[in-house]
Amino acid sequence: MDREEWKARYQHGLKPGNARSCPSVSEGLSFEDAYDLLLALPSDEKALLGFKGALTNAASQASFGLQTPALGLLLASMELGEVIIDSSWFSRGAIETEIGFTLRESLTCSPNDEDLPRLIAECFLMVELIDTHFESAPTAADLVMNNSAAKHYLKGPQIPLSAVKSASLQFLKDDEPLLNEPEEDRLSPHMETLHWMIDQALSLGFSLTADHVWMTGAMGPIHPLKPGRYQYTLGGESSLTFSVT
Repeated sequence: MDREEWKARYQHGLKPGNARSCPSVSEGLSFEDAYDLLLALPSDEKALLGFKGALTNAASQASFGLQTPALGLLLASMELGEVIIDSSWFSRGAIETEIGFTLRESLTCSPNDEDLPRLIAECFLMVELIDTHFESAPTAADLVMNNSAAKHYLKGPQIPLSAVKSASLQFLKDDEPLLNEPEEDRLSPHMETLHWMIDQALSLGFSLTADHVWMTGAMGPIHPLKPGRYQYTLGGESSLTFSVT
């Protein structure tokens, strides 16, 4: 399958009611082939706003037979400016509470572990909205070439890194807690994922600029996307609030 054919299939799978292409399409494709198809998705440099991490814990990696996360793309078409989401946009929608970063400078090589926190320009709340409507159970290659089931994301207010270092996590739906976790170090694992994402993006040939957004994986479990008013708060700082109709 060439890149243009895949791009058309991918765009078709983003439409409500249409299943994402799966093993019937990807059979025989390697993990490397899947990343090659993923690279076809941005139409130009302006279409790529950043990168997302998926399968960022050992259990989710093992379920796909992997030992590393997977890298996805944040495309301009995925960003939602409004905070009212129409559930009819999704076939099998779900919500992930996340954090994101921007860096102070462009990168051409892997940073040192000690330097990475210094390179963080901004940290902010993010919510990813995924659609897991596949034709059948996806393989690791399916997941990568389908951009890890990503559909949309919301970028929320900035929070200080210190708030993430020792942070409680609260996620409410209609003022009722879906998630209410005590303080713990939530920064260190996301720094590890960020480092891996930078290395992977460089290995795939991306030019990494300071304005790229790095969304480093879910904090807490995935929640089904259902109508209601949601509020995501990390470390007692500002909240990201949105509604689903």
